[in-house]
Amino acid sequence: MDRTVKLWTFDGEPLRTLNTNKPVYDVTFSPDDQILIAATGNDLQIWTVEGKLLKTLEEHDAEVYDVEFSNNGQFFLSSSKDKTIKLWNKNGQLLKTFRDHNNTVWEVEWGEDDSYFLSASEDGTIRKWNLDGTVIKTIVAHNSAVMDIEIVPQSKVFFSVGEDKTIKFWSPQGELIDSFDGHQDGILDLAIHPKREFWVSASWDKTVKLWKPNKPLWINYLEHQGEIRGIAFSPDQNRIVTASRDHTLKLWNPQQDSIISLEDHEDGVSTVVYSPDGQFFASGSRDETVRLWNNQGENFRTLEGHTDWVLTVAISPNNQLIASGGLDRTIKLWRKDGTLITTITEHERGVLDLAFSPDGKYLVSSSRDQTIKIWRLDGSLVRNIEGHQAPVRTIAISPDGSKIVSGSRDNTVKVWSWDGELLHTLQEHQERVWDVAFSPNGEMIASGSDDGTVRFWNLDGQLIKTLYSYSSMVRSLAFSPDGQQLAVGSRESMLILWDLNEVLALDELRYGCAWIKDYLEFNASLSESDRRLCDGIKVVH
Repeated sequence: MDRTVKLWTFDGEPLRTLNTNKPVYDVTFSPDDQILIAATGNDLQIWTVEGKLLKTLEEHDAEVYDVEFSNNGQFFLSSSKDKTIKLWNKNGQLLKTFRDHNNTVWEVEWGEDDSYFLSASEDGTIRKWNLDGTVIKTIVAHNSAVMDIEIVPQSKVFFSVGEDKTIKFWSPQGELIDSFDGHQDGILDLAIHPKREFWVSASWDKTVKLWKPNKPLWINYLEHQGEIRGIAFSPDQNRIVTASRDHTLKLWNPQQDSIISLEDHEDGVSTVVYSPDGQFFASGSRDETVRLWNNQGENFRTLEGHTDWVLTVAISPNNQLIASGGLDRTIKLWRKDGTLITTITEHERGVLDLAFSPDGKYLVSSSRDQTIKIWRLDGSLVRNIEGHQAPVRTIAISPDGSKIVSGSRDNTVKVWSWDGELLHTLQEHQERVWDVAFSPNGEMIASGSDDGTVRFWNLDGQLIKTLYSYSSMVRSLAFSPDGQQLAVGSRESMLILWDLNEVLALDELRYGCAWIKDYLEFNASLSESDRRLCDGIKVVH
């Protein structure tokens, strides 16, 4: 180490040399590129980019190996051989010292919203921290030192690498998703492509490896600038349309990899639905309108009449009627030509979701008033269903019309008979449920929640599978018409497209053996028979 920091132009020309007079272990720029901080020996040095030393921070008791600015530039973190992490404001004032690791802390990584951070340690663990010093989660991640952690851009999933030669991929909740082998020695560093198309690892084996899944189980498209509140497939599956709080809809053609942005709404778009014949789709918005669009993305009709946010839209099976509901507590039934047929005013609070029965004779609504109601098309009430303890955010009707599924802010999913009898209450979600859907064959229910999961259930109420959305909150979901894919929209502006043939067939035993692979290989106290527990089982890579 020559004890210097060198600044370079993007052309590779030397710009400036900063003499630190100490070994330099890490350097980071502030987000505004005005200052840089160098981890020098046991200290931190704060410099201007012009080369002026502003301050030296001497609070650590041993070498400082990592320093990271928060995304908003107001704070930075440092980690050290002294087993601590320190939080500083941007001026170098020490705010807090975090003590929980049992060995050197090699790496720290801020969460995207700066509300938490991750740390990686020689003790083999990753810890997730609140800024008040609370350890949210401790993950026994590797069987030896964890050398680096990287949060996937615009996400909360993350990778870790370690001296045990492995790369591990984790859910936001700290559960192992996948593990990757390939290096012959410990892995020092990992970097993720900004568009998440691949990642790169560097190892003591003197190699750099580029990784890309051979067949991803999900694809992320990042086009919206706000949470995705609605998703609809065209019946021929050639298009997917998404509705977002960024005031736009996006019309996607996955086969042609083309996207059209529809920007006629003047406020957030909360819902979108395709007509059964595939000739048009309808959207509802906070701008109090319902808009009808053709497949070229042209807004050919605007329905006006609501006096508050339109939260839900449904299209009848014969493609001739449109129902809309919103925060003005009304349900409006329209003809496709824009004629208002009737207005229903029975709900005591905002109308959150609508669905036509498969025979087109009835309309089902859910509301903030915690009820589900079934209506004839003349506006007369058939049935009132009660049972949720909070607003009923979402409903869906089975393809044969015999069942209704509902999801609520009370964190539950409920399955009802058409007669209003409660059949099952599904209680696995840890946060409010935003969307539910029946599979096209009617044999499965999917539910999405603020807990970041999509859960699949059979009609007996049994949990089939839990998938992590790789974001904090699921806001919308839709099955493809053939039932082979599930599209999921998130609060973080992501659309995730899952191949259900792959994800629903994942072998839990293979995942379990992937989880304990290192334990079986390296734990000296195991018997030989226990060590061979997973022999013959191909672990997931």
